[in-house]
Amino acid sequence: MSLTALDENNAFNAVGVRKLAGVVAKSRKECAEIAQQQGIEVLFAAQIAEVAQRNAESELIAARAN
Repeated sequence: MSLTALDENNAFNAVGVRKLAGVVAKSRKECAEIAQQQGIEVLFAAQIAEVAQRNAESELIAARAN
């Protein structure tokens, strides 16, 4: 049965539609939070890689100086 077939004036259908809307909203919020967390992890990994590269460059410069 599609949502368009539901009668919003029917109490049972109205409750069902309201619950479904809540589930969809919660799911969208959770997907957004997951995407945000993944973005943070990518940025953090990039920062770690940059620090590691700078450390390696500093060690190479120091080794050449000796």
